[in-house]
Amino acid sequence: MKFTKKNAYFIYHEDFNKFVDMKMGFEHPYGVIAEVEDLGPSAKVLEIDGQVNEWDIRALGERRADLVPVHPRIILDFLCYLKKLPKGTYIIEIY
Repeated sequence: MKFTKKNAYFIYHEDFNKFVDMKMGFEHPYGVIAEVEDLGPSAKVLEIDGQVNEWDIRALGERRADLVPVHPRIILDFLCYLKKLPKGTYIIEIY
């Protein structure tokens, strides 16, 4: 059996929502459960490297002005790109 040990950042979903509201300045409150359809009652594992593209930037701009869904990966990658968060594995916990 082959396995790898990794460090990860664990974030409770309500804390993530508050953090996004504080840092991103969206007009409407962010709710990670509503933003990600495949997010079940456990956790969402995201590999964040700070890579963003024009579609990510456009999605963030649209979300700022309206209630358009934005995946948490886009938000975390953007904050990593801005050097507000380190690269790594982020796990958003849902209970």
